[in-house]
Amino acid sequence: MYKQNIITYLQQHRFQYLNVANLNVNRTDNEKTIEDKLIQCYQHLQILCSSDTLTKNNFQEFKKRINYLKEELSKNSNLHLIYAGFTDSSFPLSTILVLPSLKQTHNDITDYPSSRFTAAATISLEHQKSILQSVNTTDPSIFSTLQSTPSVNTINILLLGETGVGKSTFINAFVNYLKFGSLEKARTGKPIVIISVSFIATVGDHFEERIVKFDDINNSNNEDFDHPGESVTQRCKSYLFHLDKTSTNILRIIDTPGFGDTRGLEQDDFNMQHILEYISNLTHLNAICFLLKPNTSRLNIFFHTCITQLFSLLDRNALNNIIFCFTNSRSTFYTPGDTAPVLKQTLISLSIGDVPFKKDNTFCFDSESFRYLVALQNGIPFNDDEKHEYEISWSTSVNESNRLIGYICRNVTIYRIDNKLQSMKRAQFEISDMVRPILETLRNILRNYILYKMNLLRTSILLCPR
Repeated sequence: MYKQNIITYLQQHRFQYLNVANLNVNRTDNEKTIEDKLIQCYQHLQILCSSDTLTKNNFQEFKKRINYLKEELSKNSNLHLIYAGFTDSSFPLSTILVLPSLKQTHNDITDYPSSRFTAAATISLEHQKSILQSVNTTDPSIFSTLQSTPSVNTINILLLGETGVGKSTFINAFVNYLKFGSLEKARTGKPIVIISVSFIATVGDHFEERIVKFDDINNSNNEDFDHPGESVTQRCKSYLFHLDKTSTNILRIIDTPGFGDTRGLEQDDFNMQHILEYISNLTHLNAICFLLKPNTSRLNIFFHTCITQLFSLLDRNALNNIIFCFTNSRSTFYTPGDTAPVLKQTLISLSIGDVPFKKDNTFCFDSESFRYLVALQNGIPFNDDEKHEYEISWSTSVNESNRLIGYICRNVTIYRIDNKLQSMKRAQFEISDMVRPILETLRNILRNYILYKMNLLRTSILLCPR
């Protein structure tokens, strides 16, 4: 009950609770590895790190940090606040601190004065209980009921598509369409760059090539821009975004490696296994989005395999969570174009069940308007006709973005991924996860047996699982 009340208190202040023990944070870690683990799971945020004992002994400092981060949130609605609880972790956290995100959405996010990790005493269960009692006497609002607190809902969208279809660009464009209702507002405001952008633009009468970059490409370790034909995105990664200033809904878009990689089917299989392992650790999926081009005469052969393998983990209840998004659809008048009949034929041939493909779950965008915005930021000139054309494109994409979010929130049932999910693929993952702990246990038993044979009866080696 006490633990729930402190979590409720944090939610009231727009913090999402995170138990770092679930990320395998333990006494072998240091500040750098802890920050890497947290940032790997959450992007564009600031993380308040504390434990029950620290909060009890430094409650005024705790409130000061919360108020500081709330003020930052009021300045930047895209900031995502996380409370990282160290109570259940073996890591000896000794001071309350704020970890800044390695990849900030906006440059105006100011870091809180840094603190350091040092050694700390072991936290007892009595201290964990007394901290919440102390907080109760200081701030009675913590003990308000959970029902009166607006819950933070995470909308999980899994994004799948062929290599080169533009998934990373689409993610950047999509969040900007949700943020800015018009191209003019995006131009005069501060565009959101969730993933580093790099492409070549031709300018002038002689088509001179210019490399257009947005954000620091050198620090984008999940994007490979140097090997054409290979998937730019190297592994699955989640990107979080607040839908608006007042909404408690958080949008998580899961970017994935593309299928149809030039390195061959083995690489595609490897990428798909990685995707399945990644989503098996999620609590739920709101939508499974396939990103396609609208003028494709035939689909990549791995598209069929991708859906089949995906539903080796999920069951048929997830079929209604599938949506189709078409990028660069301005050339086909914002319709699926030539891809529609090919896609219909492919879906009919699937053995997993009826996959819906209709206007309601199909959305057409034009990411070129976002590339135009990025080009403007890089000083590339455009004439008035081009500007007008991209303004219309932006407005159309804004309408489609809002329709997509509305469809997911109102028309789609959340697909739960939990331990009750039974499939052969799920069993494979469970067995694979058991192999190393079993081997480590056997090795430790052997070590202790050797110590026993050496008559070192007072000595033993303890296995400390993460």
